[in-house]
Amino acid sequence: MDAGGLAMTGAMPADLPALFKDFGLDYHFEHLSLAIEMFGPLKGKRVLEIGGCLPREIVIDRLEAGEWIGTDLPGYWDESGDDNPSRRIGMNRKPLQGFNPGAVDHVCLEGDVLELDSSLDGRFDLVFSVSAFEHIADIPATLSVASRALKEGGGLFATALPIWPSEKGHHLPPISDGGKEVSFSMLQVPPWPHLTLRPNELS
Repeated sequence: MDAGGLAMTGAMPADLPALFKDFGLDYHFEHLSLAIEMFGPLKGKRVLEIGGCLPREIVIDRLEAGEWIGTDLPGYWDESGDDNPSRRIGMNRKPLQGFNPGAVDHVCLEGDVLELDSSLDGRFDLVFSVSAFEHIADIPATLSVASRALKEGGGLFATALPIWPSEKGHHLPPISDGGKEVSFSMLQVPPWPHLTLRPNELS
């Protein structure tokens, strides 16, 4: 979708793409625009974000969501904020376990979304997720949590990358194996080996 085209339809304020860019979240603009096109304006709505937490300046101040609760694993925002410290400015972070929203309208919860408190069941108008489900081990359980969290008639908007999105393999970060750090970028095999080689040729 063309960002300018979306601005002309009135789905999003014309200057919003620049604000997304300021936060280093350019690719989220198209996805949030599509979610709004599918489920209507965010104004007054309660949103649960799985695998992220869009900034207050965008979703509350500009798009007037009634509530935005983001979730991600502990430590993620510190790591991702290294590339763009503006992502962390004013971020209201709290532990996910036992969280009760009260009067909070924007919060970034640290923890596994599978541990979302049952007091949030039936609370949200929209569950929103961008490029997170490919990192989730138990997708059916996560979808069950999303369904439980939604009000009757609420909507789920989720996008995910392919399991194998590059010639080097999955885009997961390096892992430690027996004290040694390994990653797909270390493979000494030709590009796209899972497509071009037989199993015995990969051994």
